[in-house]
Amino acid sequence: MYLSNNYIVWLFQFHFYIAFFVILFFIIGSIYVLYVKIKGTSFFLDKILFFFMAIIMSVQVIIGFLLMSSFFLMNNISVIEILEQKNKRYQLIEHPIMMIISFFLFILSYIEFNKKGKITNKAAFLFFLSLLTIFIRLPFHLLI
Repeated sequence: MYLSNNYIVWLFQFHFYIAFFVILFFIIGSIYVLYVKIKGTSFFLDKILFFFMAIIMSVQVIIGFLLMSSFFLMNNISVIEILEQKNKRYQLIEHPIMMIISFFLFILSYIEFNKKGKITNKAAFLFFLSLLTIFIRLPFHLLI
């Protein structure tokens, strides 16, 4: 059984709008990580910020999986057809894979942060690598 069209449209819109929260949290997180690495002092914001980023990114990935699986269940399309069409390849292969890689890089930075209790060089590197992988495959054409 797959999702109805109205539900898919609503999920897609929710996935689109929650992406702005992810980007906003990444911008705030980037400024905070740079501040901590330059000044050497941190305050309470780090635990709250990373925790909410992990929750929002988890919701994004789950909704993305729901949208992708419903597309594959509704449309009987082969992988060859997806690879031949640039737009479908971007939506169903390139974007999800890069976002999953970014999610796991962020989770690794979150684990490193929680293990040490502070933002280390490794946690900062993984955080910015996660940010880079998001911006590599972010659908900027939809933001305009």
